[in-house]
Amino acid sequence: MSYEFVRLKSASLSLVGGSGELRSHLNVSVKVKNVAYSKDVQIHYRGQCDSAWQDKPLTWKGNFGNYDVFALEPALDLDATQFVEFAIRFVAGGTTYWDDNSSANYSLVPSAGALTGDNVTLSFANLVFGGTPGSSYVTGIAGEILVNNISYSKNVGVRHSSAGWTSSVDIGASYSQSFG
Repeated sequence: MSYEFVRLKSASLSLVGGSGELRSHLNVSVKVKNVAYSKDVQIHYRGQCDSAWQDKPLTWKGNFGNYDVFALEPALDLDATQFVEFAIRFVAGGTTYWDDNSSANYSLVPSAGALTGDNVTLSFANLVFGGTPGSSYVTGIAGEILVNNISYSKNVGVRHSSAGWTSSVDIGASYSQSFG
């Protein structure tokens, strides 16, 4: 399955502008497995009335463990499109990997809010150290977890281990904001 090599982190389609001129902007963030130094990561997309597919390269944003994060930068301007369909293509070491939402492609409308590639996606996490400066005592975890709104009631958190997973601690997350 290609999802272990390339996966949508988040995507949103927003309408912006005023004075009678609306523009649609597509934002996409993707993570790819660091399997080669040279990587070609692109969004393969088409707008509401487009029959032809187009490709747009994504920009490297940073490294996160065994993965690299890529994003559309700047956001893709789609005129006033009210619908976009897309998939993610990742080429490394002569092999092409796809995240096409299990062969269904991703689709967005401006009122849909944000998509995440899975129902739960860790956007980022950092350990918070306490005590004296230079202390190795972990007092918490700061970060962002994106979840699809599939239920009103949610229990979201992080499981942390500093003992090689012989023991672990569950840390609950608190609600921050909605994207849609």
